[in-house]
Amino acid sequence: MTEGNNRKNGRIAREKTKREEKGFLILTVITGLVLFGLCLAAALFLDYTKTPDETMRIRIPRFIYEHGYLPNGDEPELLEGIVFGFSYGFSPYLPSLIGVVFMEIASLFHAGEYGLLVAARFANVLSGVGVFIVCIRLGRHLFDKKAKAYLFACLCAFLPQLIFLAGYLNNDSPSVFATALVTLCWVSGMERQWDRTSCVK
Repeated sequence: MTEGNNRKNGRIAREKTKREEKGFLILTVITGLVLFGLCLAAALFLDYTKTPDETMRIRIPRFIYEHGYLPNGDEPELLEGIVFGFSYGFSPYLPSLIGVVFMEIASLFHAGEYGLLVAARFANVLSGVGVFIVCIRLGRHLFDKKAKAYLFACLCAFLPQLIFLAGYLNNDSPSVFATALVTLCWVSGMERQWDRTSCVK
């Protein structure tokens, strides 16, 4: 009788855990979609003349999109009206290169200038959402309760500064995402005693 009760209690506990995991996953997906909406709204409505140095950064994906190759950095169209005395064309950073891919996709739908600008910003939008996803996983490693992991991820990803950074072309939003990813791999590596998979990550 006791063995039967133990099996029944074990089954009930597993089902409860499964329901909790499913509920947590649904909550995480909904929160991620809300964050995506906020970051996309920032990308749609931020005036690029009001964002720090985006007027210079946007020239790089625009140049690659129009010409089909990386700039040398000293092209007249990249140097005209420069603000800081140098051109970002000498070092086309990863967000600019990813932005070109989204610009090419947007051009398939005959996007105008505004559509291409939003497309170039899309890598940053995804980086903002990526911070939340990675911080959820990191929180599961750091905290004993799912609620704490969720709160930790929300505090990291819903900062107004991060949503602002996720709304225009820059290196900072992908850098925050990369930092969160490195931290997750580091914590995971310590837990798994740096097995082969941890080292590859």
